[in-house]
Amino acid sequence: MRLIAAKLEPPRTPTKFVARDRLHTKLDKGAGRQLTLVVGPAGSGKSALLASWLNRRAILGAGAWLSLDEFDNEPVRLWSYLLAALRRCAVGDQLRGLTDQSLARGVDADLISEVAAALGGLSTPLVLVLDNVDRLRDGPAASSIASLLRHSIPQLHLVLSSRSEPPLPLGRLHVAGELARVGPDDLAFSTSEAGQLWAMRSLPIRDDEARALVTQTEGWAAALCLKAQDDDQPDAFAEFLRCEVMSGMTAQTRGFLLRTSVAGTLTAELADAITGRRQGAAMLERLRRQSLVVRDAHASPGWVRYRQPFLGFLRQEARLELTDELAELHLRAARWYAAQDDPVHAVEHAIAAADWRYAASIVVRHAPAQLFGPHRQALLALIDRLPVPGAAQQPEIAAALALAAADRGQSHDAEGFLVLARHSGARLPADRQPAWRAALRLAELMLARHRQDWPGVHAAAGELSAVLDGAMPGSIPAAAHLHAVISENVGQAWLWEARFERAGDNLQAALAKAREHRLDLVEVSALGTLALREAIGGHLHEAARLANAAVRLLEPAGRLRSKHATLSLLALALIQWLRGHPLKAGQRLAAAHAADRHEPSLTGSAAHAAIRAMLLLSQREVAAARQLLAESKVESGHHPLPALVRDWLAIMEAEIQLQQGHAAGALAALSAAPPPAHPLAARAAIVAARAHLADGAPAHAISLLSRLHSAPAMVGPWARADAWLVHALAAERLGHDGAVTIALNEALSAAAAEDLFEPFLSAGIPVATLLSGHRDLLAGHGSFGQRLRELLPAPAAEAHPDPPVLEPITEREAVVLRYLPTLLTMKDIAGELSVSPNTVKSHLRSLYRKLAVGNRREAVRHARKLGLLRSDPAGTPGPKVSIPGRPGGQDYEDDPGVSPRRPRGGTPRPA
Repeated sequence: MRLIAAKLEPPRTPTKFVARDRLHTKLDKGAGRQLTLVVGPAGSGKSALLASWLNRRAILGAGAWLSLDEFDNEPVRLWSYLLAALRRCAVGDQLRGLTDQSLARGVDADLISEVAAALGGLSTPLVLVLDNVDRLRDGPAASSIASLLRHSIPQLHLVLSSRSEPPLPLGRLHVAGELARVGPDDLAFSTSEAGQLWAMRSLPIRDDEARALVTQTEGWAAALCLKAQDDDQPDAFAEFLRCEVMSGMTAQTRGFLLRTSVAGTLTAELADAITGRRQGAAMLERLRRQSLVVRDAHASPGWVRYRQPFLGFLRQEARLELTDELAELHLRAARWYAAQDDPVHAVEHAIAAADWRYAASIVVRHAPAQLFGPHRQALLALIDRLPVPGAAQQPEIAAALALAAADRGQSHDAEGFLVLARHSGARLPADRQPAWRAALRLAELMLARHRQDWPGVHAAAGELSAVLDGAMPGSIPAAAHLHAVISENVGQAWLWEARFERAGDNLQAALAKAREHRLDLVEVSALGTLALREAIGGHLHEAARLANAAVRLLEPAGRLRSKHATLSLLALALIQWLRGHPLKAGQRLAAAHAADRHEPSLTGSAAHAAIRAMLLLSQREVAAARQLLAESKVESGHHPLPALVRDWLAIMEAEIQLQQGHAAGALAALSAAPPPAHPLAARAAIVAARAHLADGAPAHAISLLSRLHSAPAMVGPWARADAWLVHALAAERLGHDGAVTIALNEALSAAAAEDLFEPFLSAGIPVATLLSGHRDLLAGHGSFGQRLRELLPAPAAEAHPDPPVLEPITEREAVVLRYLPTLLTMKDIAGELSVSPNTVKSHLRSLYRKLAVGNRREAVRHARKLGLLRSDPAGTPGPKVSIPGRPGGQDYEDDPGVSPRRPRGGTPRPA
């Protein structure tokens, strides 16, 4: 038999060839195994790669090449070429015994054993490349190659190049670690390799252009090379695919490819629905083996997709050959997707079939809640393709267009479409009425939300709930999703109406339903609203957890600058400010403002103004805060603000009056005090108390604050810390030093639990001065106290510094000093210590002299400043007293040997 010499030679490497070092390295590593399998579609560069690699390896060892064709399915012919290829290689002289006479008895086990033995005796390793192995059918020729592979021949490395998985039993080699693979993804050109290809042709290309080309072609070598040709023809790649891929296919396979190309991404069931046959699973598996379809990385298991360049070609061919079928094929796909509860793809195919009524019915029945999910933009783009003139005759088209307009806040358009929908709604069959009515109610709810009409939100939500509850089961497929939307809207309405408990219940329900049904925008909104609710209450840890969860959902999708991020960012701004990070708070506020600016809302803007004013006032920028509130009033105009932001702004107005020294003006701004259940009622009471304190009425201030202390469940950590700080200042004004200690300790306890620093920082030097005399309280709150001490301003300097103790006080004097902050008289103290009043007088005179003071109150104050009294006398045990002059400043809680009695009525009251 005469042999064709070209089959035994590797193809010539193109003159403008990209040396793909990464693939050469992969092949080098595989050479240590028994077999390397290189699989990729036609034109993926397999032959050129192996030829260049084999040429490079020529200096390392022997190499042989054989290009197969369909005639090689005859075993004797195949082995004639195989033996010839082996004899032609660099070590061919060692294989002279393998002659064609060995084939006289045919291809049997003895021949293959003889070949294996000869190869095993080679002095140099040999690489044998079999190209176009996909030409071998499952039969005797392929079986003979499999028989050779069953012999483990250390000196032979076999490389098989194929468009599809060859009909060979490769499982044993794979398990044994003797199989290396170079697949379609490996063969795909990288961006840098595409750039090199263009550079070789002296064609300028930017990195972004190269990246776009690789994305468009999926790195398919033939597609890239044809595009880089000087005479690039638009149909060149299509012609390549016709000749190299489609020409050998059966009519059945070709028909399957063209018909299923309407979908592009497929499962076996979808393929069957489109073609009307039950061949999808087998056909897709065959195409997968041929590398023409790949697993869809963005879909669930079982989904595959055509490679993009191939899909574009198939759709072009389908438009030419299946013109009359295409609409029906798209409708079959639409019906299948609708049955799988995938309305976006269903609408896409219904529109491709130009069946506008069916497309709109899918939107109305299945898709409303998708406006709050990850496919919102895709669905809106599809609804935009519905014909507007059809809205006058088709109520479902009108309803779909109303939903899209309401989602975008286009109130005028939405109202117009709602009118058209109601006008023609009677034409709808009874079974389609419930979903249609639900869509209209949803559009009305969205419009009320856009207008910030919170009573309107309640009303529209109630009407939508009534439609859902009154419908027959299954008549509104999106019912469960819509309940999540209702809960979130009602929850936010309750928040702005200052009904935090009801808001929390609805928002938690919305959060659970949104996660169940993958409604990420409902989830984000519920998280952001809950975060703001918790931040206003001062529950910063929970607020941060919720807000950060929302940010994690928004950030990957690039939606941090959308309206959906506003409340989360406002919550984070408030958290950062309360934790003593004004710069970070300002950054979050700026981000929230940018997000709200895309679709401005009066409520969000007012909340932003309130938080911004707080930040400005804490930095003593009173004029800027006043200007901000004035602008907010102008912006809101005659539109009534909901209770939460209305009262918040009123409180900020009072704060401004107070910082300007107008206590009466602050009280006037708070004239319409929020009710006790209002989430800002405590804040209003605290500002009022500060106003009374500034007006010289500390007792009145304490009276107001006592109501907050008596209802701790109604007061969050932020307000609790603030209230006790104001109480401490009022008590200090009254000279109630024990009450000051109690109040400071309560404030620190409330603040430390949530890392609240701002109440102390805003209070400024007066609180810093108080805390400087109670350093033991700061020390008792660990790292929080240490950090607070670093952040606080320096205490006010005394005009006439208190003189130090002239001489150490005695232990008995220290015990007497312990009772001075209480309301006990000299006689009571004598009774407590079981001594005479004259003895107490004597100790007091000595104390006054040593402390350089003239009365009891001054003695207590000066002892505090000197650290001689370091904790609250009202507690149990009593205050610690440090006695100067003793080693280590020994602390005394009780006089040794004395068992003091508590006075009638309980613990000593602060003076």
